[in-house]
Amino acid sequence: MKISQLPAPVLAGVVYGKNRPGAISAIKNCMFAGADIIDLHLECLDEQTEDAFREIISAAKLPVLALNYISANCDQGWEEFEQQRIEGFLAALRAGAAGIDIQGYTFHRPSQNGFCGEDKYSFTKGNPKEVVTDEAVIAQQCALIEKAHSMGAEVLLSCHPGIVMKTEQV
Repeated sequence: MKISQLPAPVLAGVVYGKNRPGAISAIKNCMFAGADIIDLHLECLDEQTEDAFREIISAAKLPVLALNYISANCDQGWEEFEQQRIEGFLAALRAGAAGIDIQGYTFHRPSQNGFCGEDKYSFTKGNPKEVVTDEAVIAQQCALIEKAHSMGAEVLLSCHPGIVMKTEQV
């Protein structure tokens, strides 16, 4: 079942397992507690393989949303790390995840910590984090979203701007 088709409200079990047994155990606890979906944090797993993801995801019996948040301290080898992160998302989808959660700073590390770009929007003076207006970066993000959709998956684009914004600005 698609995550977006679940009746609201949806209760997500958040899993930060370090290894296969830990993640599976956490998933089973979430299911016992009544979770409707599983948020699986890939960045916590010590094994980043499609087989590991498949074993963990198949234990869920619920839709799984794969996440991979970047640590604020992850500055070394950014391009290589970002490519590995994207490959991890695609491996999770091939392994059965229902969707992925990509962040607004995907493909543009500097925007994780503040706005980078032309100050032409009403909200940019507030220096929002994780907001990208660069068309080339947005095109890369759209290509990733289209790739996920072509695999039958859903995509959540999440931004954590750290500032108050009006509905129209969002």
